[in-house]
Amino acid sequence: CPTLSLSELPFGLIFAILMSSMMLGSLLYNYISTHCPQLAPTRILIALLFTASATFFVPVVCRDERITFWCFCLFEVCCGIYFPLMSYQKGKMIDDSVRANVYGLMRIPLNVFVVLVLSTTKDGE
Repeated sequence: CPTLSLSELPFGLIFAILMSSMMLGSLLYNYISTHCPQLAPTRILIALLFTASATFFVPVVCRDERITFWCFCLFEVCCGIYFPLMSYQKGKMIDDSVRANVYGLMRIPLNVFVVLVLSTTKDGE
């Protein structure tokens, strides 16, 4: 299989595949949560984290670009499952009004940091 140079890689296609993998993970979580209600979210999370860590282990052992790509796709599926799963867990543990206040307060230092960093940059370069 010929290798591609960096300028020949289809970055747009790669990005689209990774985002589609994330969407597939979100749809998969929706399917699992509706069709298998007996599965506890913590069990799903444990399996998810194990799978996500395996996706980083496999490319180290097997040095093939195609396997690395598919491992990244599987990792994005795991991310797609993780975000709705954690949102569900947060919703079960913390009241919505408290969660909204905490998120609002956490955005203040983030916004201050962004303004400070952007004020140190110069236009042009």
